[in-house]
Amino acid sequence: MEDQTKQQAPQINQVTVFNHQLSPLSIYYCTTESMETAKKISNSLVEKKLAACVNIIGQGEASTITSIYSWENKVCTDPEFLLIIKSRTELLQEILDEVKKNHPYTTPELIGTPIFGGSKAYLDWVFENTKEPAKQ
Repeated sequence: MEDQTKQQAPQINQVTVFNHQLSPLSIYYCTTESMETAKKISNSLVEKKLAACVNIIGQGEASTITSIYSWENKVCTDPEFLLIIKSRTELLQEILDEVKKNHPYTTPELIGTPIFGGSKAYLDWVFENTKEPAKQ
């Protein structure tokens, strides 16, 4: 007879994904190789109302972030600048297109996380300063 305890034990290696409604606002992260590229992308996103605000972390070569990553089967370490982009979730594709158009990397980083809450006045400001997503 098979041990019933083993049958009912939870699967340790399983992943649970919760089905939840998307937040209408997100924060996107993007890294660049230079302040010039960081400013170019940031200005373009804000001017086109794809982002309400972009923070650039790093001021000159002395205060960049350090990225350690795998590229073409090698571990690389490089100084980079980090963009923190506040926008509407539904603008992701347009944001990605704009980043790729202005970024020298073959595979630029653009990852996002939903905003689940914050100052009502600030979140309203993000909505007011970003364009409405195109209707599909």
